[in-house]
Amino acid sequence: MQFHKCPRCGGQVNRTGQSYICSCGWMASCDSGEKKAQKNMVLFLFLTTGLIAGVLFHLFQWGGHSLSVIFAGNSDMAQICMDLKKYDCVESSYGKLYEQTGDLKYLSDLGKLQFKRERYSNAGETYELYFSKGGEGYEAAYYYAHALAKTNRIDSSIKYFESILRSKPNVVMITVVESYLQVLVANNRRAKAKEVLSWVKKVSRNSINTVEHIRKWERRFKIKG
Repeated sequence: MQFHKCPRCGGQVNRTGQSYICSCGWMASCDSGEKKAQKNMVLFLFLTTGLIAGVLFHLFQWGGHSLSVIFAGNSDMAQICMDLKKYDCVESSYGKLYEQTGDLKYLSDLGKLQFKRERYSNAGETYELYFSKGGEGYEAAYYYAHALAKTNRIDSSIKYFESILRSKPNVVMITVVESYLQVLVANNRRAKAKEVLSWVKKVSRNSINTVEHIRKWERRFKIKG
């Protein structure tokens, strides 16, 4: 940096060697301004590099959704993250959507995703909140029953399996019954499994399709209702 006037008195500044000198006694190193300019340039390059790196990382993370992510609400964000298989992001979005709207559907979706990711304890907590708030979804009860079994809360799991079966007392829900029997037998509740199988036989009224399943279950689980 060059000094044409003294910053102290406004007088003429002379350069002597590596210094600027004024008649009033003020003096400064010729290198100080240059060093400051160099520092500013280094800082500018550092910030620019960081910005470019941030932009490249954002593009790498989000690809074709990069611009959409910036303006996306939680609902759009959940879909974008699901498309990109960023499941932590999806869970976070579902949680925020529930907090914003109070819609229990988002809790049900969150619990289902947690269960499918084998985060059974988290799924159980989510479904516990869902049902405590008045949730009544059949699918939610099904996944909750499984999550409870996976975390060794067998009595509670039985309660929810039973509630599903009682919701349609004259219908044999094949998938639910098979899952229920599997949980019971795996946890040494064979007496209860026989009871469930007896109930199925009673409700089925010798339906050909159900009879075939009953025979399969008797062979697979080695029980007879």
